[in-house]
Amino acid sequence: NTAVSIDNVKPGVTTDWKETADGVYKATYTAYTRGSGLTAKLLMQNWNEDLHTAGFIIDANPQSAKIATLSASNNGVLANENAANTVSVNVADEGSNPINDHTVTFAVLSGSATSFNNQNTAKTDVNGLATFDLKSSKQEDNTVEVTLENGVKQTLIVSFVGDSSTAQVELQKSKNEVVADGNDSATMTATVRDAKGNLLNDVKVTFNVNSAEAKLSQTEVNSHDGIATATLTSLKNGDYRVTASVSSGSQANQQVNFIGDQSTAALTLSVPSGDITVTNTAPLHMTATLQDKNGNPLKDKEITFSVPNDVASRFSISNSGKGMTDSNGTAIASLTGTLAGTHMITARLANSNVSDTQPMTFVADKDRAVVVLQTSKAEIIGNGVDETTLTATVKDPFDNVVKNLSVVFRTSPADTQLSLKALNTNENGIAEVTLKGTVLGVHTAEAILLNGKSDTKIVNIVPDTSNAQVTLNIPAQQVVTNNSDSVQLTATVKDPSNHPVAGITVNFTMP
Repeated sequence: NTAVSIDNVKPGVTTDWKETADGVYKATYTAYTRGSGLTAKLLMQNWNEDLHTAGFIIDANPQSAKIATLSASNNGVLANENAANTVSVNVADEGSNPINDHTVTFAVLSGSATSFNNQNTAKTDVNGLATFDLKSSKQEDNTVEVTLENGVKQTLIVSFVGDSSTAQVELQKSKNEVVADGNDSATMTATVRDAKGNLLNDVKVTFNVNSAEAKLSQTEVNSHDGIATATLTSLKNGDYRVTASVSSGSQANQQVNFIGDQSTAALTLSVPSGDITVTNTAPLHMTATLQDKNGNPLKDKEITFSVPNDVASRFSISNSGKGMTDSNGTAIASLTGTLAGTHMITARLANSNVSDTQPMTFVADKDRAVVVLQTSKAEIIGNGVDETTLTATVKDPFDNVVKNLSVVFRTSPADTQLSLKALNTNENGIAEVTLKGTVLGVHTAEAILLNGKSDTKIVNIVPDTSNAQVTLNIPAQQVVTNNSDSVQLTATVKDPSNHPVAGITVNFTMP
């Protein structure tokens, strides 16, 4: 037996040879691998050459077909309906001999992948290889089953991934308004998909904001399940535009409005300064500015303006004392009034304790002042000592006393003595002078203002009847005592200032 060798015998297997006739040997063996031109040879001792059998062919056994290997490309195959994920199956018999021209059936058990040619069968080639090209528009794992002619089956996972070269980004914000306190934030969510709508992983998303006043928690984030997020904060109010972009060139943006922090609101009231003339016609503008602790204006907030209750009847505020703050946090109201004095004006944030109070000083309208003249007595003795007080009271049309306004005093005739000819009004709007004289008669006292307004009073200067003296004049002549002859007696009555005194009864008597 050692002189006999046979091709295609499995290593370690012994072949038995039997002599079936004189010099005739027969052996039966199981082929190990397929082949063609196989021979058996016999070498006998002292033979000059080997003895060969005729050539024979050993082929694979399709009845024992099995799936030797099953694989798919699966290395980042794009779900773009153009890229192929190739499923490869090697079919062999029990001796690992590739089986040619064997029908393999493919089926997608789960997933949306389809074949390029819409066929579900393929034939093995001489190497026992059959391939099947799948395409898909969806990023997912597909379960694919292959079945041989003898019913042998096996499954594998065929995967497709999104196409980052066609990445498109969408951007959403968690809220439209954010408090500009550095703590409140808006979450910016970028969603990255390819042209087929697949969520993309590990795509770098770059976030930018159009102002250094706003801060992003991160500016570069790799997507996870198509999502990348960043938070936006600011200490400064305003509209900020956030942009998310990807390397494909796609970008999206959202605008986020940061508003002031009402919980830290403070109100500042600005009013006209200095002395303000009450006219009741020229509106006085009051400005209330509402800001948070970071100086951010608070808009669309109601502000109420008021004056003290005890003077409210003398003032009027526009729009019933209400105003709304604008984008600068400013509310404006106009005030008119008729009461002179320093009054406290208050601005208050509606339904809160946030307020500010400022003084406004109103003064009487000198230009429209009027004067009223009064005398302490209408009649004085013309002795140069007795006097009357002239009191000029100056007020504006709204009954406010006018202070520090010059009043000119004069009399007609001008033969009197005035303590002062001009004098400024005091805190009560009053100017006073005294008038005396020695010239008897009716005198008109007048108080005149710079605007031409005036008032007059009559002062009568009379003789001093209480100290009147009588002088009797008797003619130097003789009178006959015959009860018919007479003499005229003249009594002249004058006061100490030598003013004749009229209306005095003079009694004539004889001793």
